[in-house]
Amino acid sequence: MPRQLDPMKIFFTNDIFTTQRVGGISRYHYELARQLELNAVPYTLFGGLYLTDAIRDLKYTKGFHLPKPGWQFNRQRRMVSDFLEKFYIPDRDDTIVHYTYFRSPRPVRQSSVIVTVHDMIHELHANDSNRQVFHEHSKAKRAICEKADRIITISRSTKADLTNLFQIDPEKIIVVHLANSIHPSPKPEIEVAHDKPYLLYVGNRGDYKNFERLVRVYATSSWLRSEFDLVCFGSGPFSEVEVRLFLELRVNGKIHHRTGSDTALASYYANASAFVYPSCYEGFGLPLLEAMGMGCPVFAARNSSLPEVAGDAAVYFEASDEESMRQSLEATLQDSDTLKKLVHMGFEREKMFSWQKCFQETMQVYKTVLKGK
Repeated sequence: MPRQLDPMKIFFTNDIFTTQRVGGISRYHYELARQLELNAVPYTLFGGLYLTDAIRDLKYTKGFHLPKPGWQFNRQRRMVSDFLEKFYIPDRDDTIVHYTYFRSPRPVRQSSVIVTVHDMIHELHANDSNRQVFHEHSKAKRAICEKADRIITISRSTKADLTNLFQIDPEKIIVVHLANSIHPSPKPEIEVAHDKPYLLYVGNRGDYKNFERLVRVYATSSWLRSEFDLVCFGSGPFSEVEVRLFLELRVNGKIHHRTGSDTALASYYANASAFVYPSCYEGFGLPLLEAMGMGCPVFAARNSSLPEVAGDAAVYFEASDEESMRQSLEATLQDSDTLKKLVHMGFEREKMFSWQKCFQETMQVYKTVLKGK
C-alpha cells in the first residue's frame, strides 16, 4: 500500500538567511514559503540569527532577526544558528528538510532531504583570488547533493552543468523555474533620479558578470554615448578600479550608480530605453523577467540559461565579442518597430513564469520523494 502523504511537514534550514540580507536565493525561499502560506500548507522556516529582512513577515518563521549589519561575527552567528536549529529540525519519515544553501549536512536519517542548486558559478568561474573559498563552497555543495533525495535546479542549463561537473544522475535532478517578484509601483509619484535616456544594468558587476566589456562597448560607440547614459542599479558603489576605467575611457560623467527598494528598481526598469545583461554565466537570470514585466526591451548574452529564460523576447549577442554587442545595441535601439515588438513579446514571455507554478512543481517534488520512502 502507498504511504499516506498528508500531513506533510516541511522544514527550511537557516543557511541562506544567516548569510544574505537581500538577494536572489533568499528571495526564492521567501517566495516559496509565501506560496505555501497562500495555499494553506504549513511549514517551519528556521532563520536562526537571521539577516534576511523579508522573512520577518512570514507566518512560520522561527528565529531572531538582526536588523542591522553590526554583528560582524559571521562564523559565530552561523554556529549559534546551527546549534539552535537542532532543537527545531524534525527527523521523521513524513518530513521534507529543504536546505536553503550549502553547509554541512544535518544529522537527519528519516527525513527526506531536498536542496536547490541555483548555479555552478563556484565550479566554473573560480580564479586565483577566490579559488580556496570557492573550493570549500563546492565541497559543501557536493556533500549536500550526494545526501539529497532530490535536487531542484532552476534551469535546464544548471541541471546540465551539475550533471557534468558532479556526475549526478540526471534522474535525481528536477528543473523548477523561478519567477518575477518586481511589479509596477503602486506609488506613481516614484520617479527615477535621472533625466536623460539611459541603458540599464542591474546587479553585481564583477568577474563573469562582464560589466567591464559593456563599459568598453559603450565608450567606443559614439552613437551610444551621445544618445544614452548608462545607469547601474544595485550592488555597491563604483570601486576605485571602475572609476579609473571610466576616466581612462572618458565616460566618467556618463555612467551612474543608483540603489534603492524594489519599487525604485521597478521604476528604473520602466523608464529605461533598454536593459542590457552581458553576463558570461547565469543559473537563471531573474533580471530578464523583471525587465520584461516592466515593459523594458532586453539585450542579453547568448549563453548558459539566458536564452532558456528570455526565449525569443530578447536580442542576443556574444558575451566575449564587443563588436557583436555593439552592433546589436546600435541596430536595435534605432529600430522603433523592433523595440515595440520586444516589449510586447517580453510581456508575454514573463507571464509564462509564476511563483504559483514554482510552488506547484516544488510540491510535486516533495510528494514524489515522500511517496518513494
